[in-house]
Amino acid sequence: MKKPNYNQDRMQRERNKAAKAQAKEQKKLDQKEAKLSLRPESESVERENGGRD
Repeated sequence: MKKPNYNQDRMQRERNKAAKAQAKEQKKLDQKEAKLSLRPESESVERENGGRD
């Protein structure tokens, strides 16, 4: 019977953890970017309407 390689398991968990952290950071940046890209559009709509709804 082959002994389990705990070191390999640990390395895989660390890779998964790093990938999850990177995905979380990317999602945060994407949300921030989307929020910033919405602002100028709403300002341009206000200019077109003369500031009235």
